[in-house]
Amino acid sequence: MMNSSSDRKMHRLLYFSQIIQIFPLENSDQDKALQNIIVSSVYNNKIAEVTGILLVCQKWFIQALEGSAEAIMATYNRISLDPRHCNITVIEIAPARKREFMNWNMCARRISNADDEIIKLLDINGYFNPHSLTTNSALTLLVAVRNVKFRNQANGDFKRNKGSRLS
Repeated sequence: MMNSSSDRKMHRLLYFSQIIQIFPLENSDQDKALQNIIVSSVYNNKIAEVTGILLVCQKWFIQALEGSAEAIMATYNRISLDPRHCNITVIEIAPARKREFMNWNMCARRISNADDEIIKLLDINGYFNPHSLTTNSALTLLVAVRNVKFRNQANGDFKRNKGSRLS
């Protein structure tokens, strides 16, 4: 168990989980479902001072949560009860030097075939195998998604929505 000083330090939790059938598999329906997740996440995470990113890739969720250990564990515990996913696997929970996703109480992104830069980080065949993720490769993937979103923002390619981003 962490002491209260450790609880307040910046921590990051990385996990992946498998999407189950009640989460839509069609891209346009996924966008709507992700927007619903974002709306509730932004509200909850702003109060808890949690930031992060949620990525949908093929039939998997990959997520980073950042904040105090206590806040990210409470958030993770709530997320783990969500019926839209199963087989939740924590890649790592550890202290972090800085927030990588500080601009978002939560951001979501669905990987499409057009996301060549991100797809390159996947397996050579373009098949995503989350079981092969390490802490470093998971964070690299999520930071690449963040960077694409920052470029899109600079180019004006998507709208702001009270701290959340979905494209």
